Amino acid sequence: MSDDIKIHKGLIMLAFGFLIALAAAAYVVAPKAGSDIQQIQIPDSNAIQDSNAQQPIQPSLAPVSAPAPRRGGCGCGGGGSSCSAGGVFAPDPSKAVILNTSSGQAPADAQDIYIKALSDGTYDKQELDVKKGVPVRLHFTADPNAGCGRSMVIYGMNIRAASQNGEESVVDFVPQQEGSYEISCGMKMWGPAKLVVS
Repeated sequence: MSDDIKIHKGLIMLAFGFLIALAAAAYVVAPKAGSDIQQIQIPDSNAIQDSNAQQPIQPSLAPVSAPAPRRGGCGCGGGGSSCSAGGVFAPDPSKAVILNTSSGQAPADAQDIYIKALSDGTYDKQELDVKKGVPVRLHFTADPNAGCGRSMVIYGMNIRAASQNGEESVVDFVPQQEGSYEISCGMKMWGPAKLVVS
């Protein structure tokens, strides 16, 4: 009898976990502003209560304005202290310095490294090796259906890159401290791989 209860509790926990995963997946694939799907704008509840009009208020079919930037969630590790406003990681200057290369050209001595998030939850490379103090040009891509793997974080350095629709994202930085740094998504569900600075 007690084994049956344990089995039922296990099934309930499994079902509950599945529902949470399903809700998270629905959040990730929710339509973005500007997509072809029209969103319904719900009228203000005060306007409904204060209205003396004879006709009922109809919801607008106009698209809703773009949402505010997300804070936390994937790509930001839950919005902890390592994030700045808007869910963007603030790099740790003692471990890495981000370079401003708006021209699109890497420094002449840059170390080019490439990594791709695959749709099966792994990366195409398990380890990337770079030299301390030498500029790095990180080229990140992800399979379009890689889910939260489309966002990549180098933990410890707090460097972030994102790949939308398989496009390459490039981040230029200079590693300042030797060590091994974990590479994963913001929820630590992908890989992990590692960046080794020597």
